Amino acid sequence: MTKLAKWVLAAAFAVAMVGEASAQRQPGGQRGQGGRGMGMQQSIMMTALTNAELQKELKITDDQKKALKPMMDKAEALNKERQEMFAGGAGGFDREKMQAMMEKGTKLAEEAKAEVEKALTPDQVKRAKQIEVQMMGMRAFSNEDVAKKLNVTDDQKEKLKTVMEEYGKESQDLRQEYGIRGFGGGGGGGEPPSPEKMAEYQKKNKALTDETMEKIMKGMTDEQKKAWKEMTGDAFDVSKLMPGRPMRRDN
Repeated sequence: MTKLAKWVLAAAFAVAMVGEASAQRQPGGQRGQGGRGMGMQQSIMMTALTNAELQKELKITDDQKKALKPMMDKAEALNKERQEMFAGGAGGFDREKMQAMMEKGTKLAEEAKAEVEKALTPDQVKRAKQIEVQMMGMRAFSNEDVAKKLNVTDDQKEKLKTVMEEYGKESQDLRQEYGIRGFGGGGGGGEPPSPEKMAEYQKKNKALTDETMEKIMKGMTDEQKKAWKEMTGDAFDVSKLMPGRPMRRDN
């Protein structure tokens, strides 16, 4: 394994740990809901060091990567600790140790956020935060910070709550219809949907998402729409930030 590959692996683990810890703090273990614990969104600054596409979008330089190497070394050390914990297989699993590991991951991600924000330029930080909001999707409107910046009224909050509840139910029904599991789609065994079914599901899910976003935007004032555009900036394909996406090893 190359030095950079180890670097990426360590940081990716820290991202995963903070995501799991944030999810546990959410009511019912749900991810991406209102409040400050945003799972993967919370670790966007860490992702900036582990994802080639985001590095390219933010124009992160080699000098900036070098400046942040000490923090990444901490992530690698935490990853080694995790590997040792699981070395014994399923029989060696300890829930308390796992909880402690997630807490370490959360602390590391918070430290990384501060360090990365310090290393990046104001324009890079601004763009990273725009992508962070894009990653939240529609649920950004129930995030405390976003709602405050948009000056969302109490009446709008009630209407948004209704729209999101309707979306949640329809989305869950759609996942159940196509046997989509994970992130609220249910667990257990069973055969995954065929590529054709998955493509059909994704098409319907996008249509549902677009329809819901249209409803949300209709309830916003022109000033709020302008503020939303400023908060999100140009569209970025956030699927490029998903775990498991191939990453360059050439720098």
